[in-house]
Amino acid sequence: MGFRIFIFILFFTGTTNSIAEPFTVSNIDSLDTQLKSQNGLELANTLIEILEYYQNINVDSSVFYATKLITLSDSLKYTDGILAGNASLINADFTKGAYYSGIERGLPLVNQNYEEEGYHLANLFLAVGNCYGSLGLYRSGIEYYLRAREIFAPLNSFEKLNTVANNLGALYIRLGNFESALEVFSNMNIAAGSKALRVTTKVNFGFIYFGLNDLEKAENYFLDVFDFGDDAIEVRAKAISSFKLGDLYTQKKDYQQALTYFNRSLDYFSILENEAQTMNPLNGIAEVYYKTGKLDQAKEIALQSERIGEKTQTLSELNSVVSLLADIYKEQGDYKKAFEYSIKNRALNDSLNINQRNQEIQVKEAEYNFERKEEELRREQSVKLKNQRIVLSGVTSFFLISLVFIFVFYSSKKNKEKANLRLESLNKDLEETNKIKNQLFSIIAHDLRNPLSSLYGLVTLLEMKVADKKELERLIPELVSQFKHTSTLLNNLLNWSKSQMQGYKIVPTKFDVNELVRTNIELLSHRFKEKEISVVIKDENSLSVFADKNMIDLVILNLLSNALKYCDKKDEVTIYSESKPDFITFSVKDTGTGIPENKIGLLFTSSFYSTNGTRNEAGTGLGLMLCKEFIEKNGGKIWVESDFGQGTTFHFTLPVTDYKLDS
Repeated sequence: MGFRIFIFILFFTGTTNSIAEPFTVSNIDSLDTQLKSQNGLELANTLIEILEYYQNINVDSSVFYATKLITLSDSLKYTDGILAGNASLINADFTKGAYYSGIERGLPLVNQNYEEEGYHLANLFLAVGNCYGSLGLYRSGIEYYLRAREIFAPLNSFEKLNTVANNLGALYIRLGNFESALEVFSNMNIAAGSKALRVTTKVNFGFIYFGLNDLEKAENYFLDVFDFGDDAIEVRAKAISSFKLGDLYTQKKDYQQALTYFNRSLDYFSILENEAQTMNPLNGIAEVYYKTGKLDQAKEIALQSERIGEKTQTLSELNSVVSLLADIYKEQGDYKKAFEYSIKNRALNDSLNINQRNQEIQVKEAEYNFERKEEELRREQSVKLKNQRIVLSGVTSFFLISLVFIFVFYSSKKNKEKANLRLESLNKDLEETNKIKNQLFSIIAHDLRNPLSSLYGLVTLLEMKVADKKELERLIPELVSQFKHTSTLLNNLLNWSKSQMQGYKIVPTKFDVNELVRTNIELLSHRFKEKEISVVIKDENSLSVFADKNMIDLVILNLLSNALKYCDKKDEVTIYSESKPDFITFSVKDTGTGIPENKIGLLFTSSFYSTNGTRNEAGTGLGLMLCKEFIEKNGGKIWVESDFGQGTTFHFTLPVTDYKLDS
C-alpha cells in the first residue's frame, strides 16, 4: 500500500499579520465594499487581504482577484502586489494539479534580486515548493521550503513558519526520511497554529510513527483526528486516517477492524467526491479478503478499483491492484489471467518510471527555457544600449530639426484617418440599419398580416353563414395559435424598437430571479401541459440579482417560450443556476430538437434566424436578439450550447451587486 498521495501540504493559511483575527464572511463583505472607494496602493493592499481569505475557499475568486491585483500592481510598480498576486495564481495552479504551469509562472520571479525579501516573496517560494513537491521532485521542493523559512523567520510569522515546517516534514516523509520529519514536526508550535494545521500535523505524525513501525503511537495520532469537525480539510484528514488505520490493523492481522476503517475511509472520500482516492481503501479491502481466503470477494473489489484506476489514470494505485489481481487469479488457478495481469503490472511499472523521468525532464526544460530567455534578454539589452550610444547624438539633432514638420504632417494625417474611419463606421451602421429595416418590414408584412387575413376569412364565413360547427371547431384553435404568436411578436417588436431608440431606461434593483421564473412557468403552464412537457426548477431557493426586473422578466419569458416551441411530448425543460462571488449563471435546458452546428452563430444577430417549432409554430428570431440586448445592458452575457437532435441550453449571467459601481 502506497501513501504518496495522502501527505498533507498546506498553503496560504493565515494572514499577513500574525496576530490578526480569522477572516469571516462579514470581514470579506466589508473589504469588498472598500474596493469601490479605493485606488492606488490602498486598493492593492485591500486586494491582497481579500486574496488571503479566498486561498483555501474558492479558486475562481482567488484567480479573479489575483489577476486584478497583478494588473494594478504592474501599473504602480508595486513589488509586493506583483508577488502576492503571482503566488496566489501559483497556488491556484497547485490546487488544479497544473504543477508545471505553477513552476513556469514562479521561476522568473524567484530568480530576481529584490531590495527587501519580505512576506510575499517567502509566500512565492512556498508556492513553488508545493508544485515541485507534488511532482515528486522532493529535493527541489525542500530547497524552496528552506528558502521560504529563511525569509519568514525574522518576520515572526509563526503561522507561516508552521506551514513551511508542515510541508517540509511532509516531503521528508515522502522521501522515507522519518527521523528528519519527526525532528521538523517536533519543533513546530502546533498549539498556536490554525485548526487546519493541527489536524494535518496529527495525520502526518501518524504517518511518521507508522513509517518508524511504532504502531501504537501511529494509531493514537490517527484516532485523534476524529475529534475534529466536518470542514473539507477535516473530512479529508478523516478519510486518510481511516485508510491508514485499515492499513495498520491489516498489519496487526486484525482484519475485522481493518475492514471497518477501510469502509469508513470510502464513505469520507465519497463525501469529498474524490473517486481516484477511493482506490486506496478499495485496494485495502481487496487485500484483506485475499489474506482471509475470500478470493471471489477480493476479485470483485479489486476489479472495481481497477475500473476506477483505468478511468482516472491513477497509475500508482492501479499498479498495486493489478499486482493483487495477478496473485488472486494465480491462487484461483486461472493462470492465463494471472499471466495477463503480470504483464500489465510490468507495463505499469515501466510507465511509472517513465512518468517520473518525464516530470523531471519537463521541469528541467522549464528551468532551461527561463534561463535561456533571461540570457537572450540580457544580450538584446546590451546590443540595444551600444547602438543607442552610437546614434544618440545624430538622432538628437535630426529630431529637433524634424519635430515641427512631423507634428504638422502627423496631425493632418491623423485627422484624415479619423474622418475615414468615422465615415466607414457610419456606412456600416447605415447598411446594418437598412438590413434590419427591410427585415422588420418583411416580418410586419408576413407575420402580422397572415393572422389578420385568417381572422377576416373567419368573420366572412360567419357573416355568410356558410361554415358549420365542425368547420368552426377546426379553424378556431389554429386562429388562436396564430394570435398567440402575433401577440408575442408585437410585444417583442415594441420592446426591441424602444431599446433601439434609447427609450428603454434601465432601472436596476435587487430582486429574486427565481420568483420571475416561477411566474413565467405559471403563465405558460397550459401550453406546457398541452404539449405534455415537464418543467423542473433545480434550485427553488431565493436567488438575488441586481438588474432591471422588467427586462429580465421578458428575457425569461422568451427563453421559456423558445424551449416550449422546440420541445414535444415527453420532453423536459430544466432551469438551474450556479452562484459565483460576483454573478449568478442561469441556464434553461431542453431536450428538444436542438440547433444545427452551422446555424448557432446566427442566433442573437440581426440575421433574424428562426425555424418552425415541433408543431409548426412560427418564429422570427427577434426574441433572442432582444434577450442579448437586455442581458448585456444589465452587465451580463448570454450564450448557447446545443447538440442537434438532443437539445439546447441557453445560459446567461447577471450580477449580484451593482456592476457599474464594481467596474
